[in-house]
Amino acid sequence: MDNLVSILKMPALNHDVKNKILRYVQDWASAFEGKPGLSYVGEVYKTLQREGQYHLHSSYSSSHEVRLR
Repeated sequence: MDNLVSILKMPALNHDVKNKILRYVQDWASAFEGKPGLSYVGEVYKTLQREGQYHLHSSYSSSHEVRLR
């Protein structure tokens, strides 16, 4: 997860690559919700939201509606 976050913060990151990573993080956070051993994924997801990396239409939306900032 930390490696993916580092990639997301690269200034010249391709828009499509960034979008794909954000979608995976979102999906994983949803899939792992309620699983204590995997709670770090949800924490990373929430941190990325707070940092303004992306804004979702609804929390843990499975529709992949990610709006990049």
